[in-house]
This record gives sequence, C-alpha cells and structure tokens, in this order.
Amino acid sequence: MHAHTRKTGVSDTEHDVRNHDPAARHLRTVERHTGHDDHQVYLRYFDDLAVALLEEIGTQTFVVLGHGTGKSDVAEDFLLRLKEKNHALADRVAGVGVIDLGAADDAAIEAAAQKIVRRAR
Repeated sequence: MHAHTRKTGVSDTEHDVRNHDPAARHLRTVERHTGHDDHQVYLRYFDDLAVALLEEIGTQTFVVLGHGTGKSDVAEDFLLRLKEKNHALADRVAGVGVIDLGAADDAAIEAAAQKIVRRAR
C-alpha cells in the first residue's frame, strides 16, 4: 500500500513483513496473549540454571534428562544455550536422555542417568 498526500508532501508506505519460521509464529502468539517473550524468559532461566549447576556440581560431569522431543524438548534448548554461552559447563555434559519426568521418581531418574553415563563410556 502506498499513499501520497499533496498537502504535506509526505508519502506513507506500508509493507507486510512475515517470518515463516514456525517457532517465531508460536512465540508471536504467546507474546500476544501474555504480553512477554517466553523465549527470552527461557534464556534467562537457562543462564541462571547454569550458574546454579556450577555452584552445585563443581567440576563433576552431569546428565541432562528431558521429557520429550521436537518443540517440547527444552533439554535440547538448554544444551544449545550452554554450548552458546557456557562452553566449560557444556563440555561436562556426560549425556542426554528422555524420560517421562511426570511419572518418574528420584530412583528412576537416577537409574536413567546412570544408564546414559554407562552408554557414554
């Protein structure tokens, strides 16, 4: 759309800009409904989690367990953030796995982590 007014000599141009990335579309929908950017919230959470992990585990390795794959794989997003912002901690990831976190108790989580570590050796 393009409009030009003779009186002021100012032209007004409007462009329709689209980002066809499905993740971007989802984020725009969330932002519209909540008024904030959940992706940025996740990134801050991941950064805070990295600091807490460093304080808790010192120089030990650790396993990252997530509850899904695809868009719901927040564990993979966390690992990507570690690789981007905290290489020292990313290098200590002993393995990654998927577990039904809602149904798993501490013993099941521990067993899954140990299994991943054994496979990585």
